[in-house]
Formats: sequence, structure tokens, C-alpha cells
Amino acid sequence: MKKLAKMFPFIFAFLDIKLEDNVKNNEELELSDEQKSKLDAAAKIEGFAEKFMKEFNTELKAGGDNAEAIAAIEAYMQSSNEGGENEEGAEANEDGEGAQAEEGNTEKSASSMVKRLLSRTAKLEGTVKQLTEDNEKLAGLPEGDEGVEKIKAGAMNNNKIAHSKTHLFGKNEASWNAFEGRPWNQAVKEGKLSADTSWGPADISRINEDLGAYARKNAEDIFSLLMDGLEIPSHWGLVSGITDEAIMLQIVTGDITQGFKSQWLPKNNQRFEPIKNKIFDIQIDATWTVTQLKAIERSYLQQYFAKTSSPFKEDFVAFLMKELIRKARKEDKIALFKGVYYETPENATTPGRFINKMDGMVKTLVSYRDKVYKSHKLGKPTDENIYDYINNWVKSLPYDVRVQPLVLELSDYWHKAYHNARERAKGTNNDYQRNESYVEQYSNIVFSPVAQLEGQDFMYIYFDQNLGVMINKPGEESMITMEKRKRNIDAYADYKLGVFVKALGATKGNDGKTPMGYDHQVLFSNDVEVLQDVYVPAAANDATPSVQDHNALIIGSANTAPVNITKIDDVEEGQYVYLFGDSETNKSTVKSNADILLDGGDFVLGTGDLIKLRGLADGKVIEISRTAAGTEEEIEKVLLAADATTADASEGNVFVTSANTQATALTDIENALAGEKYTIEGGSSTNATTVANAGKFFLTAAMTLNEGSFLTVEFNGTKFVEFARG
Repeated sequence: MKKLAKMFPFIFAFLDIKLEDNVKNNEELELSDEQKSKLDAAAKIEGFAEKFMKEFNTELKAGGDNAEAIAAIEAYMQSSNEGGENEEGAEANEDGEGAQAEEGNTEKSASSMVKRLLSRTAKLEGTVKQLTEDNEKLAGLPEGDEGVEKIKAGAMNNNKIAHSKTHLFGKNEASWNAFEGRPWNQAVKEGKLSADTSWGPADISRINEDLGAYARKNAEDIFSLLMDGLEIPSHWGLVSGITDEAIMLQIVTGDITQGFKSQWLPKNNQRFEPIKNKIFDIQIDATWTVTQLKAIERSYLQQYFAKTSSPFKEDFVAFLMKELIRKARKEDKIALFKGVYYETPENATTPGRFINKMDGMVKTLVSYRDKVYKSHKLGKPTDENIYDYINNWVKSLPYDVRVQPLVLELSDYWHKAYHNARERAKGTNNDYQRNESYVEQYSNIVFSPVAQLEGQDFMYIYFDQNLGVMINKPGEESMITMEKRKRNIDAYADYKLGVFVKALGATKGNDGKTPMGYDHQVLFSNDVEVLQDVYVPAAANDATPSVQDHNALIIGSANTAPVNITKIDDVEEGQYVYLFGDSETNKSTVKSNADILLDGGDFVLGTGDLIKLRGLADGKVIEISRTAAGTEEEIEKVLLAADATTADASEGNVFVTSANTQATALTDIENALAGEKYTIEGGSSTNATTVANAGKFFLTAAMTLNEGSFLTVEFNGTKFVEFARG
């Protein structure tokens, strides 16, 4: 019982139970649920009470000695009183028993000792309470510096902010809070709304020292700025120490178990797929006038006069750093998803666009789509089909994948659309509950809506921590340097940022030929077009711009003379190409020729003008739509593949036929909506597509869609009824 007796003071302090009686009478300890909860809370250990009770009863049954327990208690009392006041006497005699047994009495009273313990515990609690109150009073005082003062300023909302003789807030270890040579800190001390800072070379030199010292001391806190504003998904990881590339090897394993048999027949099919993740060099270049820096300084000082002001203020270097990198952090978080890298030429005369400083997650995943992993051919999501779109997609995943914890990342728009559609489908059910956290019937597949994916139909499913952010060293993006240049102050910083993918999958087996299915990958996505609204600059005066790296080009501003675009290099069949004008001088003109088939003749790309093309099999492109700045966007036309017998309404409402290799009849427009009208235009007279007055089409007569002709039909829910032809 000796070991447990050492715990008696703690037990006595929180439960009004005389354990000495249990020991004396050899009675087992029985605690109620309420007593157990109270004791667990006091110990801050769940299950403590239950364990103590069991051990106490075990010791009791084993013949624990009452005298031994009392001796242990007495030893505790003696040690707790060493160097302090002897509390034997009145406190211990409250119940009429002395602190010590009468002379000659060999058995001490356990009851009296319990009373003494409880009394001492109460006194100790009072002491702790007093110390806590004293500590709170002293919390605002600095350490290690005499002459503590309150910050002067009767107008300030807070009068609790103190400083030492030499440092603001009494932070003597923080060099950037010193008053010497820092007018901004002196102004806080004196309660002034403006500082006497000239922002000359001496001030710039001092603030550079402070920025560096602060960043080195608070690297982790500074890096947390990356998480402000548009949030990075909590399911992403973070890897630091990357200087150029991070190559991650993944092993893709097929089935390995099988039923018993006598022969040795290994069946595992494994491949190592290297995933190369690139980190990008990024710069912050900014220029401020002295007036602008004084305005920032004034904003810093004004926070001490705000009525809702908190007594806990930030240092000026922290405030300045946040002002300088606030926009950079927001841009970083957008680029982490939608960035498309473009290497700015060395002789560039205009600054690069932030969206082109790195490849983001979408660009990275799509670069591996149908090369390293196989996409799901789902087509374009719509408000009408999104509920079935996601549910059917999840159900199509391999069983051993879809039962594991997964993350489905998508835009906020499609996340809300899914749950709204689910509510329309299930909302009238008595047991319906709206839950936006996970996919219906799959609580293990959680949604991760991302603000940066707005405007994108791209969705992907992955395992937790399989995706993430790469940096070089935390805080380096905040190592800002300032320089005085004539009447202005320049500020600059250099850092690295990138995204990583740990593993994707394998589309081929060990032989490099055998196709592998979805059960050989750990990331899944749909097959929609992506980043058509994110442009990279075309080279100056380029008559044959390439879309090898990206299919959306911004054209014109780099030109030194007007340019005729006569061909699109590196275009793939079925790939959409977007050309966006950004100049009113030295414009580029898309020329109609054998390589660029335009419906409306040449198209001059002025500022804001856009033309959309589609790649053909022989490296040519054909116009899909064009939009002049300030005009309504033309209806987008969907080019049907050669020999196509169906069209897909989820892709659009206007379809253009191609030159066919054989007699071809259009028999259906899939995914059509009742009440909608659809138009099929003849794009070629070579084996022209025909539409019969039969099956799903109810026409006045059969139609042959030669080049220049069209047929418009209205879907009544069952058949396509002729509306117009020409």
C-alpha cells in the first residue's frame, strides 16, 4: 500500500473519502461514476480513477498494512513542511485530535492525518490562487530591465502596454524593438500618431537589419502567412529543403494474393514511376515613395488608438513585413492551383504576370493525365447532372480504393451544386439530412472545396497528404531587403515555391506495353478541359506560336511590329486553342489559310479579342468561335469527329459535322434536355452526315448535311422534333 499511499493527498484533496477507514477496516474502495469523472478531470488522465481503485483494492486484498500507509503519509507531511511553517497544532486539532499520538501510544490516528492533509491542501490552493493573481498583474511587465513605464498617451484605448527604458513592450531580447535609432518605436512610447522618420539611408539600413533579425527569429510564424486568406487544403502536406527538383518514386502494385495451389505462380506486377516535382524561383520587386512608407508607418501607429484595440500589439517590423508581402501571399495561393509557368526573357521590359511564375497543381496533374495515370471519361459537369456525375464516378472506383479515406477536391461552385442537386433529389425524404462534408453513402470520401478552383470543371480524388506544397526554407520568402533610390525606396525578396505529387499511378505494366486499369493508381480525375482562362505570353513577333506547353496564349503586347499568324505549332488532335489579344498597337492577325480554317475570315487580335480553335488530325486547326471585345460571346460550336453517329448535349447546343470516311448517319443527341433546341451544321460535303426521319428524330423529311446547311430540332423528352432547316 506504500506506493498508493503517496497518492492519498491528491485523492483526499478532491474526494471527501477517508481512505484510512478502508485500510483499517479492510474494506474495498467503490467509486461512483461521478466520483471517477471528477478524479479523472483533476488528474487530467482518463481512466486514472478506475486504475487507482483497482490497484487499491488489489493491495488491500494482499494484506496492505495500515501502519505502513500512515507512515508514508507522515513522510509526505514531513517533506512538504521542510523549510516552511510547522502546521501541527491548531489546524490539525480542529477535530479534537493532536498532531501526534500520546506518548507510549504506538498507533497513530489515520483520521487525524487525513484532516491535516486536507487542511494543508486547502492552504496550498489558496497560495496558488494568490500567486496566479500576482502573475497576472506582472504579465505586462518586462523582464530584466529596470525603470518600467506605461506607454504615454491619454488618448490611447489601452493603458496596459508597458515598455522598458530601452525597448518597446519590454522585449529586451528583440533588437528590432529598441528605441535607439528607431523613430517608429519611439513614437509608440510617446503616444504619437506620426513618427520623425525621414526614411533616408540610415533608416533603411536599420529596417533592413530588423527585417532580417525578425525573419530569422520568427521563421515559422512568418510562413503561416501562406495560410491566410484563400486557404491551402488541410489534406495537403508540406515539404521543405527543396532547391530545384524533388523526384519521388512510387511503387504501383497489382494483385498479389491468390488461392492455394501446388505450383509457384507469382502474379504481382509492380512498377516504379518517378514523379518529378519542380520548385520555382520567385521574386518580389516593389517600389514605394517616402510618402507611402510614412502612410504605412502611420497606419501602424493608429492601431494603438483604435477603440477595439487589443492590448497585445505586433512589432513594427512584423507590421511592415505583412504589408509588403500581403499581396504576394494571396498571389502565391492562387498560383499554387492555377499557375502556368512561363519563363520571362532576360531582356523583358515589362514585369511578368504572377499567374505565370510557377506551374500549379492543376497544370501539374493534367501534365500526367492519361500518361502516368488514367482519367475517367466523364465529360463536362452541369447543374443538372452533377449529383449523378459524382456519385457514379465514386462508384466506378476500384472497391479496395473507394472504401479507404479519400479526398475529393473541386471548386466551391460544384461542391454547392452537388449538395443542392442532392437536396432536390432527396429533400422530401423524411430522413433527409443535408451534410456537405462527404459524398453520399461514402463518409470516408470527404469533399475539399477550393476557392482557387472557381471557374474550373476539373475535379480529382486522392489520398490524404499525397499532394502538397514545396518550399526551400520556411521564412525565406519574407527575407525582404530595402534600398534607397533617389526619392523612392525599393523592396525585394527572392524565394522558392512549388507543388508536389507523391504518387499517381501507372498506365502500362512492367513490359511498358500492357495497359493497366484504375486499380493501379492512387489519384483519379475527370477528363475536362482546364485552365482555358489562364494565358501565357506568346513570343514577340511569332507567326507560328506553339501550344506545346499551354493551349491558351496572350498575344500582341510583346510585338515590335504587326504580325500575321499563319500556323499553330505543336497542336494535338482534339486540343482546344485560345488566342487572346492584349494590344492595340502591333496587333497579331490570325490568317485564314490551309492550316487555319476560319469561318469568318481573318481575325485581328485587338485588346480583349478572343478566338477559339480546335486541333485536327494533320496539325491544322479549325475555328470554333470568336469574340470581339465589348460584344457578346458567340455561341460555341462543337466539332463532331469524323464518322460520328451521335452528339453530346453536355458539350453544347450547336454541332458541326466533319468530313467522313464513309456514309454516316446521326442517330442521337445524348444528354439532351427537354425543351432545349439543338442545331447540327454541315461542315463538309465529303460523305456528308445524314439524319433520317426515324428513330429519335421526327422530321418533315430526311436531311443531308452538306457544307453550309443546318438542321435545328427541339427535344420533347422523347424525340427530336424538327424546328428549322436551311
